[in-house]
This record gives sequence, structure tokens and C-alpha cells, in this order.
Amino acid sequence: MGHRNLENQQHQAVDGLLNLFSKANRDLSMVYNKLQKEFQQVYPDHANPMKLVTRLKKIEEEMSSLKNQCRELLTAKQDLIDKARTILEGNRSMVQRLQASTGIPITSESDDPAYVSFNQANPMKLVTRLKKIEEEMSSLKNQCRELLTAKQDLIDKARTILEGNRSMVQRLQASTGIPITSESDDPAYVSFNQVIDEWTAHVRSRTEDEMEVSPSDNINQLLFSAIVQGD
Repeated sequence: MGHRNLENQQHQAVDGLLNLFSKANRDLSMVYNKLQKEFQQVYPDHANPMKLVTRLKKIEEEMSSLKNQCRELLTAKQDLIDKARTILEGNRSMVQRLQASTGIPITSESDDPAYVSFNQANPMKLVTRLKKIEEEMSSLKNQCRELLTAKQDLIDKARTILEGNRSMVQRLQASTGIPITSESDDPAYVSFNQVIDEWTAHVRSRTEDEMEVSPSDNINQLLFSAIVQGD
């Protein structure tokens, strides 16, 4: 009779443990679905933070090239402006002398269409374009920071939830005499850490300067060493 009672108690304990595992599994599924939705909200159309970094790098390279081209264009344009001004002023002077010698009213600068059109030429349009690109680049950097901050927040929340579930499961295992599952044997924990490791490795591969990063370091800090320096 006592043996049967002991078996019943063991079955009840195992059933209770299975129920708790099932609940933990459901909780993890809920967390996964919630994180999926939050990621989709934070990264619309599957936006990838690393693509933003790549885009920033490309824009900076294009901007550097554009600045060089702009300098060359401005130099060439200024040279043309100086030559054109010399020719126009020479022609105006000759026309005014002819007008004076023939008694025709002398045309003022404001009434000379060629001279007015020439003075309206504005080499600063290129500078304005550069300014606009710099503003767009600044906006893109801010968007990148917001995305990365949101991603780090989601990672921190997921880690807290997973570690809480692991702790609860380990306490249940200890109370029922079941061998405690190590971190390496916990598929959810291993999968999560793998995602973090891949993220960190992907970011590190983009950085120009090698640096030592401890697990407790904010991943965003590593990522931003890959982003355009010097705001």
C-alpha cells in the first residue's frame, strides 16, 4: 500500500513538472511571438540596422567624392566666370563707346540682358546641395541610433525573460531531484546567445579598429565604431 502511494506521489510530481514545462514552453512561445511583432514594428519592411550602416558608409564615400568634384567644378566655374566677366566688360565698354560716339543713350548695367544674366549665375547652388546631403545624412544617423537602441532594448528584455524562465525551471528540477539543465543544454538559451554572438560578430567584422568587447558591453557601442565618425 505504501509503495503504491509513493508511486502515485511520484506520478503527480512528474505530471506537475510536465505541466510547468508546458507552461514555460507556452510562455517562451508568447515571448517569441511578442518579440517578432515588436521587431516588425521597429524594423518595418524587414529593415536591417547593418544595411543602414552600409548605406551611411556609402553616402559618406559619395559625399567625399562629391566634395572633391564640387571643388573642381567651383574652381573651373570661377575661372570661366573671370574670363567671361573680362570679355563681357570689354564688350560693354566697346558698346558704350559706340553709343556715346553716335549719340545713342548709353545702356546701363541693369538694362544689359547679357550682363544681368551673367551676374545671376550662382555657383553656391552646389554648396546648397552639399548642405542638403549633410542634413539628410544627419537624419539617417539619428534613425540608425533609434533602431539600434530599440534593438538593444528588445535584446535586454528577451535576456531577462529567458534567464527568469531558466531560473524557475532549474528550481523545479532541483526540488524534484531531476538533474539541472546547464546553459549549454538549454536550446532556447543557446539559440538566444547564438543570435547575440552572430550579431556581435557581424558588427565586429564591420569595424576598422580591432577592440576587446566583453559580453556585458553594450552592442550598440561596438556597432557605432563602424558608423561614420565625427558628428
